[in-house]
Amino acid sequence: EQTKDEGWDPGSWGRATVETAGDVERLFDLVEGLNRGAPSHQQLVVSPYWVVGGPAYDAMAARGCPTGPECAYEERLYHDSAGPTAAWPHCRGDMRELYRSGYEHKLWHPQYHGRSHFDVKAWVSYLKVDPTAQRYFER
Repeated sequence: EQTKDEGWDPGSWGRATVETAGDVERLFDLVEGLNRGAPSHQQLVVSPYWVVGGPAYDAMAARGCPTGPECAYEERLYHDSAGPTAAWPHCRGDMRELYRSGYEHKLWHPQYHGRSHFDVKAWVSYLKVDPTAQRYFER
């Protein structure tokens, strides 16, 4: 909602992670039910894409991005409770124990990914000269 109020719709990226703790618990209950009585080699395991990092926009801005000569890519690792589920726009709190529980019960096994797959050197060079890239960085 905040991005729409500011006149920018992030599209599917802004809605890429919308599950709540209740949603995850219901998913795990469903998978447990489907797996009940099935041999281990036929049991379902959910394999979500798990985003482990992305651009650290605040740190990059502190280095002068998008147009400053010291502008450089900085990585924000989403490994703690300040990561994507606790931070805006998700604001769902720390769900690590719930996710770990699903992994330990062999209900899911995440595939670790970055938010985007792109050439960070090229992106930083575009930031320095391209008004469209600058506008999206600053939002």
